[in-house]
Amino acid sequence: MEQRWGFLAPWTEVLRTRIKYRWPEADEGIWAFKRRFLEVYPPARFENSNQERAITEAAEKDFQRTIQKFREALALLAAVAHVDQSVWGYWLEHQCGVDLGVEGEEIYEEEIAVLFQLYMILISPKIWSKISLVRWFGVYQRTEASQDYLVALQNIAELAGNLPADKPGFDIEVPARLLFTETSDPSDGVRALQGIWTAERMAKAQWEMYDRNVENKAVEAGSLRCTFVIEPMILDFGERERDASRVRRFGDHVGKLGTLFDNVQESRVAFGELMMTLFNTPQRPRLLTKRSFASDGKSSDGSSPLQLGTIDLNCDHTLTYRDFNSMCSAIVTNQTARNVSMYLDISSTDDGGSRERWKWLAYAFFSKRTRGYSSLYRLEFTSLDSMTVEDMEGFSTIMASEHPEEDLCGTPRVQRRDLVFSQANAMKASSRGVTSLTLTFAVENEVGPVGLPDFLAAVGLPLKILSVRESQLQLDDSMMLQYCPKLDELALCRHRVEARLNFCDYRATNQELPELGCDWDDVLALLTRLRDKSSPLAQCVRRLRVQLFDWGRDWDDGTGEVRNGPTSEDEINAMRRMLELNETLEYFDVVAPSSYRVDISNFQQYHLQPIM
Repeated sequence: MEQRWGFLAPWTEVLRTRIKYRWPEADEGIWAFKRRFLEVYPPARFENSNQERAITEAAEKDFQRTIQKFREALALLAAVAHVDQSVWGYWLEHQCGVDLGVEGEEIYEEEIAVLFQLYMILISPKIWSKISLVRWFGVYQRTEASQDYLVALQNIAELAGNLPADKPGFDIEVPARLLFTETSDPSDGVRALQGIWTAERMAKAQWEMYDRNVENKAVEAGSLRCTFVIEPMILDFGERERDASRVRRFGDHVGKLGTLFDNVQESRVAFGELMMTLFNTPQRPRLLTKRSFASDGKSSDGSSPLQLGTIDLNCDHTLTYRDFNSMCSAIVTNQTARNVSMYLDISSTDDGGSRERWKWLAYAFFSKRTRGYSSLYRLEFTSLDSMTVEDMEGFSTIMASEHPEEDLCGTPRVQRRDLVFSQANAMKASSRGVTSLTLTFAVENEVGPVGLPDFLAAVGLPLKILSVRESQLQLDDSMMLQYCPKLDELALCRHRVEARLNFCDYRATNQELPELGCDWDDVLALLTRLRDKSSPLAQCVRRLRVQLFDWGRDWDDGTGEVRNGPTSEDEINAMRRMLELNETLEYFDVVAPSSYRVDISNFQQYHLQPIM
């Protein structure tokens, strides 16, 4: 392979140690099914602010040549991926130094999508230039392509061997997402947004002029062409102090902000304004919507008018009750994101308390107002530390209320007949509420989510996907299916078992969801039931992960009681028999401690075997 594709060696050397294969850090689901992406670290002018100095014209030209070589090397890799996945994976691993795991691991088996995330070090806006992005994503990648790059690209096309000679060649769109990290002034992040916005407009204008002036834009027959396309960016505001001017500058480039505020409570007002900007920016006109960053790495023409893809919120004990309410008030008519992930530490003892905060959560995500106007459909609550029966009483009150604002804030002092209503700016939502819900409960929570049945009784009816990670209570799958009768997928995670169940076959034939009645803490019993082909449980469990213990020691099952575990031989034998008889399990993962030794040869015979 290296002899046949050896012409790529000088290019992959440029990329060595600058690519990592990883999951998105913000993905906190029980079982991450999002595709991994390739995080790319382009060369930087300076590695840190201590090296900042004046840039000579010669140094800038040399840097741009370095960036061009790097960009063209990435483009060649993308072309290889289009032609041959095995060659693409080989060169990533052996020539670029990317860790792709070992045979038998999930990371090793999956098809590697062309998902580039460019990690941009933001030292200072003085040395960060929008011109760099224009050269990445503008017409320069065609008009100033190096001869060596064009020759290598043609070699790849010839090795493909399947490009017709009587039809135009193939133009490969290479999606790239920008991730900015701030290393100095917090306002640099806002300047980065300004620069990206300007760069995108400049690149768009270049392509429009290119399309008008270039008569034959088609790719030559038997050839390939690669075009980098800028995708939605990532900018982390972190935990820095909220600055009003920074919030306003951010808002100017996501949507229009309202009037300026007095200086008295500027920080508090700035937070509320930031939340309003994040969640209530008007949707983009259809003509301005961009192609989505497809999870499978393929180009997607299905555009969305929403400004943001996913918003991650960290609501820990430092977030005041007033700010929490401001955030929820902004979320209720969310028009910017379909996905929201929220870290919830709400068992604080401030004036709000967990019961009052659950009322506001009901208003933000599940109330009558939300179902009518919010664009949200996927919601994650992580590190939940309070879900008591009392919490759910307040939650259910807001859920059932015809006028939740009055229940939360009190009855207005004017008569409703005297009000003059302005036309609402928010568009009617199409999702009609949350249909995908993930709940991850804090491990250190001593009480456990005793209010979970009441919560699911209130929100479960429209759910299509439910994921629950909980270690204190015995998970009652029958209760979950009773309150969530429309589920397509259910994911459950305990100390030793993670399982994903699929009910699409039941939904397709309009059958009621089956009775499972499984003890998810009894691994031996679970494996035994998965051997029974007629069992609804065996038919529904599609993915399973089992955690092995070091059987030379006693183990704690999470209740604080130390017990002697079952023998390793019993469980290993049960796994083998289950794999031999089960015909529907798609993925099985066994996690063992480093001190554990087991002969895996008997397991390998089932690897990649066809299922029913």
